[in-house]
Amino acid sequence: QALAELLPSLANDGHRVLIFSQWTTMLDILEWALEVIGITYRRLDGGTPVIERQTIVDTFNNDLSINACLLSTRAGGQGLNLIGADTVIIHDMDFNPQMDRQAEDRCHRIGQQKPVTIYRC
Repeated sequence: QALAELLPSLANDGHRVLIFSQWTTMLDILEWALEVIGITYRRLDGGTPVIERQTIVDTFNNDLSINACLLSTRAGGQGLNLIGADTVIIHDMDFNPQMDRQAEDRCHRIGQQKPVTIYRC
């Protein structure tokens, strides 16, 4: 419910969001919720073919009409440059806190022009 209230507000204010979960089942639920509330998004998790991942990242970074990106903490939390976002939501914390910190750093990259806000659910 909190996300259903927060995400439209963030989108209306021009913020773009990365939402991390360690569970793909939770990403399925979040995906459904984003569709219901009308938030445009992309999704990247361990089931995403490797050859499609960079396309998803590039599309999210460059297409301002995409408001959010759903990512699994393990597949999307390391090595990606997602400076198109300025907000990170850690939906459920990983057992290893360093994994969450790595995920947060996906939009704390060279080229980021905006302050980054982190939410932990």
